[in-house]
Amino acid sequence: MSMPMGCATAGGQQDGLLLSGQRVLIVEENYLIADRNRELVKGEGGSVLGPFASAYPAFQASMTIPPTVALLDLDLDGRPCFRLADALVSLGVPIVFLTGYEPDIAPSRHAGAPWITKPACVDDVLKALSAAIA
Repeated sequence: MSMPMGCATAGGQQDGLLLSGQRVLIVEENYLIADRNRELVKGEGGSVLGPFASAYPAFQASMTIPPTVALLDLDLDGRPCFRLADALVSLGVPIVFLTGYEPDIAPSRHAGAPWITKPACVDDVLKALSAAIA
């Protein structure tokens, strides 16, 4: 999968890795995007729960091994994942949306969540995940 024009590559912080020690739940139905994000998280020192292509297995995994942050595609097989986002937030898990939709479709309860529109730059994903766990 190619990166959009004008995007930099991931590089981490000079004094450490951006996601060191973090557990990132990845919920994305597109295999190429999910795999790219999995590699990105691992390359920045994080561990990955998933990736999952649907909400229910992602929720089950989150109940077993709580993530420190979640990266969610909004549209999972034609269904929005807001119920999963609600459940994660109720567990204290910060969420980041990575989707092809504009943020104005999000319910007001998720208006403050970081929103990255696809296609996304690797640095934008890293910055959003880092900010969500800060």
